[in-house]
Amino acid sequence: TIYFLSSQFIYALEATESKVSQPMHLKWFYPTQFLNEREAAVLGNGTIVIAQSTLLALDPHGQFLWESQYLDLIATPAVGKDAIYAIGRHGRVHALTFDGQLKWTSEAALTPDDVDLTDKHVRLAISEVDGQEYVVLTNGLATDTTIKFTKVVAINTATKVATTVPVADGQILPQPTVTQDGDVLFTGMDLVWRWHLSTNTFDSYDHGTGLQMMVPALLGANGDLVLIMRGGEIYSFKNKPVIILP
Repeated sequence: TIYFLSSQFIYALEATESKVSQPMHLKWFYPTQFLNEREAAVLGNGTIVIAQSTLLALDPHGQFLWESQYLDLIATPAVGKDAIYAIGRHGRVHALTFDGQLKWTSEAALTPDDVDLTDKHVRLAISEVDGQEYVVLTNGLATDTTIKFTKVVAINTATKVATTVPVADGQILPQPTVTQDGDVLFTGMDLVWRWHLSTNTFDSYDHGTGLQMMVPALLGANGDLVLIMRGGEIYSFKNKPVIILP
């Protein structure tokens, strides 16, 4: 099943059994708030979670399960080992139980209190290093009229301590890529950074094509680094292997 968010609804779509190319079958839809630039997150039991101003949960059949308190959320939530993580418009991360109860709220991680984030800038991911779980947040594509700086933050979900890597000089694409060993790849217009959370060190790689990347770095099936450029060109770098995702 594929879940698709429009400006007013979430749709559940399913492929038909026919081998002939046909439109997907609409299983159900459910009204939501304006949710452009967001995706649904799915829990292990099939529950679908959507970040609107609140966190909304539906069962796999599109029936309402629960809704959290008002948190002024943005962006797609991330699912951890024992919590759902979502970010508010002022940069605070909220951890909620799998039935929608608020567990804790972080200090502002990405911005000072007087700066509003938008869906276009922020992405969340989960990393695990040496048994410690981190919520990784990026904001990117900064402009003078929205976010005046760009950085990547990892919050330890046990200690709530935030570690920050400022990305000086240049913009980054919002979506981080997490490797099997917990390293975080984030992509600039002409650079790829790798953040080693275990040692809090990072290095960068200039891909040398002279082209701007269109989407975040991808991991090839054999561990190669795959980059898709703005003009549609695709590059695979065998000399820059990364850990293969399971």
